[in-house]
Amino acid sequence: MTQSANLPSVSSDRRGVVGLLVLESAPLSAPVSVGACANLAGGAASDALVRRLGAKGGRRVIGASALTAAAAFTVAAMFTRHRVLTVVFLALTYGAITFQQSGVFGVCLDMGGRRAGAMVGLMNTIAQVGGLAGSVLYGYIGR
Repeated sequence: MTQSANLPSVSSDRRGVVGLLVLESAPLSAPVSVGACANLAGGAASDALVRRLGAKGGRRVIGASALTAAAAFTVAAMFTRHRVLTVVFLALTYGAITFQQSGVFGVCLDMGGRRAGAMVGLMNTIAQVGGLAGSVLYGYIGR
């Protein structure tokens, strides 16, 4: 969600968008909409692939393909100079990231068994530590 929260500042700082009106800034909600749809689609795809390839193979295919797509869309967003394309590529990046999240929680359920809730809590705690560190480092690197 950090990425979509940063879209207005990325757009205004690097793409020359200043003083957006409400109607002009409406496309900035695209990442959230794409992410919600991708999360649902990722869950369905994860279920189908697990039935077809097994738990290990199905979860790997979802994770590897979605994160590869997210990396490609991120690179595309970095190199485009068109502000609408920037929002589109960032929305696709967020969509690819959320596409694999259902599979990630499926892995926690697979591994955790009776303690799946504790496994999900551990995963989220570790992710938050990484998010905190990344935010702090970004402030120092961006100076």
